[in-house]
Amino acid sequence: LGYEISYLSDEKISILFNGTFNFGTAVKQIVKSKNYDLKSGKEITFNNFFDKSSAAQKKLSILLQNAAKEQQKIDFEAEGKELYFKASNAVILYYPLDDSVIYPIHLYLPVEEIRDIINR
Repeated sequence: LGYEISYLSDEKISILFNGTFNFGTAVKQIVKSKNYDLKSGKEITFNNFFDKSSAAQKKLSILLQNAAKEQQKIDFEAEGKELYFKASNAVILYYPLDDSVIYPIHLYLPVEEIRDIINR
């Protein structure tokens, strides 16, 4: 198991953990993230980072669908969404709903474009 600090500022830190595991006859890559608000000490997750209002969730859904099509040429269908930060992006990490997928998908959303749907 390895790790990478993908983002560090006065406000937050984002750490990615990488490894592999056997899944039947296949070897899969696993990536997990941990993010912390350095001022409050609280963990930042996909579930608590975005505003829960219906308008914000609708915009997030559209952004994720567009990012999946533009960046990966696939539809956005995910299980176990995680979040990490890299440069000026919030990165959504997930596995598609397909057991044959070995590597997780990483979708980059510029923080400037999602400021209005982030919890403050």
